[in-house]
Amino acid sequence: MDQLQYVSAAYVIAFLVMTAIALKIWLDGNSYRRRVEALVRIRSKQSPRNR
Repeated sequence: MDQLQYVSAAYVIAFLVMTAIALKIWLDGNSYRRRVEALVRIRSKQSPRNR
């Protein structure tokens, strides 16, 4: 392999790693948002005395 192939491979690996990290962050954010929405629903059903 010459230098161009090494550099190209490094860019591909970096792109894949960044994409995987972004996907993980996005999925974790969606999961967190769903949990917060569920808590809001539960708390809104409680009477004001229990707060």
